[in-house]
Amino acid sequence: MASREFEKRTFYYDRWDTFKKDLYDQLGLKDLSSGKQYPKYIFRGQRNHTWKPQATFFRNIEHVEGNIRDKIYDSMLERFRTQLENDKEYRHLFRNDKKDIETEKLEQFARHYELPSKLTDWSESPYIAAFFAFSKFLAEDLFSKSDPHSGSRKFVGVWALKMKREKDKKSIPKDKEVEIIEGDTLLGSNPRLRGQRGWFVRTKENLDLEECATCVTHEVEGLTLFAISAEKTQVLRALIDLDLMGITYASLYTGITGYVEHAKMRMQMEFVDSSK
Repeated sequence: MASREFEKRTFYYDRWDTFKKDLYDQLGLKDLSSGKQYPKYIFRGQRNHTWKPQATFFRNIEHVEGNIRDKIYDSMLERFRTQLENDKEYRHLFRNDKKDIETEKLEQFARHYELPSKLTDWSESPYIAAFFAFSKFLAEDLFSKSDPHSGSRKFVGVWALKMKREKDKKSIPKDKEVEIIEGDTLLGSNPRLRGQRGWFVRTKENLDLEECATCVTHEVEGLTLFAISAEKTQVLRALIDLDLMGITYASLYTGITGYVEHAKMRMQMEFVDSSK
């Protein structure tokens, strides 16, 4: 049975600028000058607003039994760990006798390099979340299709997860459905995590966060979905605006990968903008 304390809201916006103006009011962030402690949120962007905030590892394997799925997941992580331990740049990160802590750090590190995970990645910034939603929509839905104007009206999604304050949390059981994890920077060796102001959420089994949170609310007070128009002019306007804020692939992904993704995205924007 869903807890009465849990709140789920959805807002739709035809314009990026309207979303920006409404964000602070809807999340209760407008009275910072009053000295009040404002609510703590983390954010996740997805290129399709109908998608649930579900971990990538679970999305296409619902037909696989849980024990088999866990073995496959553990094997994947161990292969990744072995590669890191054999790389002189990273092997020092995992010399730790506490294997549970070691595995959690490994999962966080791997998730920020696109390895499928039982974690969903979130950010302290709604604008970083929006960047990932719009940039993925640009690449997968506008640029990759021969007719960028085809299809029904679409929206990207920015999820806002409201965390309970420490004083309001109930006792948290070991087998809790939702676990919120503040990003561990791995002794400064995960610059992507720092750049993206990353947090993580782990959900039990293959449930999506919305299903879990409505059952158990030990850490989660509510979810808000901001659905923002993905019409071509709004996508381009949002990405240009975010670029002016300094939010680009070059700032969120370090090194050559970030530079390549930034140049590729600007190329995609120019092609889409030139299409009639």
